[in-house]
Amino acid sequence: MKFTELMVDIETMGTSKNGPIIQIGAVYFSMKTGEYGNEYLINLDLEDAIKHGAKPDGSTIYWWMAQSKAARDGLTTNDIPFMKEDQGLQDFNQYWAKAKRVWSHATFDFCMLMESMRRRDIQPTSHYRKARDIRTLTGLADMSREEIETTRTERAGTHHNGLDDAIYQVAYCHAAYQKINNELRRIANGN
Repeated sequence: MKFTELMVDIETMGTSKNGPIIQIGAVYFSMKTGEYGNEYLINLDLEDAIKHGAKPDGSTIYWWMAQSKAARDGLTTNDIPFMKEDQGLQDFNQYWAKAKRVWSHATFDFCMLMESMRRRDIQPTSHYRKARDIRTLTGLADMSREEIETTRTERAGTHHNGLDDAIYQVAYCHAAYQKINNELRRIANGN
């Protein structure tokens, strides 16, 4: 495998730790170069998740109703594999097994994936020590929200599509990594 860093983005129908995950997007990448490779995108069956203990919340459902048609359609299209919750979580569990580090909004995406796997009695192949937080990285780089949003002049894909969001997150995390390294080199050179 060429890349060992993994960027993950999930879409949910709730924001509590028991919120149902309805889409998982991920991509292996290089933090140093910003290049990415092996992509992953699946939709999970909301009804199946609820049947097995996931708890949606009304405010998130209303939020989804206000999102773009492309984002909403991406949750029901036949172009993206659609799986029962346990099947999809097991499939993703195999996909992320080789990741050296798992980048995401670690207090949300990573925690919800781990909790959903726990709820479905799936032993995660990724350890909590692999979790890395993109908010912390961009904070250390002192990147404002505006700077993050202008990192790429054109954002490819659909906002709130797990894979498109993961690829976008790779771009601005790579920019944050470069900014930190440039500052460290500047300090090391006494400038």
